Amino acid sequence: MEQQMRDAIKMGLKKENHENASVKCFPTYVKELPNGKEQGKFLSLDLGGTNFRVIFMELTKDKEFMMDSKIYAIPHSVMIGPGVELFDHIANCLANFVTERDIQEETLPLGFTFSFPLQQEGLNKATLVKWTK
Repeated sequence: MEQQMRDAIKMGLKKENHENASVKCFPTYVKELPNGKEQGKFLSLDLGGTNFRVIFMELTKDKEFMMDSKIYAIPHSVMIGPGVELFDHIANCLANFVTERDIQEETLPLGFTFSFPLQQEGLNKATLVKWTK
């Protein structure tokens, strides 16, 4: 099974096989990977299907962490509607979350997990390939 997965990933990485690959691999524009020395407060957004999660995390110098999160439902009409409605919903959920926790005045690093295949054209621009969930 592991070898089959490795083979599928290798096929998905090859441009000439990409169209027929079961695991499609797209280039990303990640600027920096974690190194284990991260400290401070962070926000994370996770869109993975019918739910959207906002996470507030604090990492201490002693490698301890505190996490607070909230899951928001995404109405079906928003999921199948124009992208603007989906991202407006995400923005409203995020605004609600930071206001409830009284962190709306803080400037925090933010990560966004968008669990759908994208053709990424740059760090801040991508096109959805297909809804998969």
